[in-house]
Amino acid sequence: MTSPAPLVSAAALDLERFMGLWYKVAKVEEPQDALRTRERYEFLQRYDGGVRVIATSYDPLSNRWDRRQDYMAPVDAKGAALSSHYQLPMPVHFSISRFGPFGVSYYVVALDPNYQWAMVSGPSPKSFSILSRRSELEPGMRAPLEQLATRQNLLKAPLQWAVPDQDAAPR
Repeated sequence: MTSPAPLVSAAALDLERFMGLWYKVAKVEEPQDALRTRERYEFLQRYDGGVRVIATSYDPLSNRWDRRQDYMAPVDAKGAALSSHYQLPMPVHFSISRFGPFGVSYYVVALDPNYQWAMVSGPSPKSFSILSRRSELEPGMRAPLEQLATRQNLLKAPLQWAVPDQDAAPR
């Protein structure tokens, strides 16, 4: 039996192909995110080249769904907004506007060439997640994705894998 070929990441992100629904299938737990489950993100292209993000998650302690909307725009290494590019070189740096003029960094650091999974990171070394187009990864994908993240020095703590979601999120 041969081992699967090593995973490769796309060299560029096609913003239009990246749009749509993504499920958070693994994450490095940060204290403020520990209770969130069944997390999903819908990325919607805006007329100005930015992206509207609708984040939905479930809080089992309060038995309720939380939903928030953010705006993110591709930026260069210094944080200056990029013009409306559809092909952005990897890794891609976005600034998420949550607090008025202040932005939070968000990086797409690895991406499946077929846009079936993505590795994303926030501003802290422990904010790392794996997103998937499906709520459950194909069998055998966990180990290769963890190996890719380790090879690229992205993992600063153990990954917590999400339980597959059987229920639909509220609309």
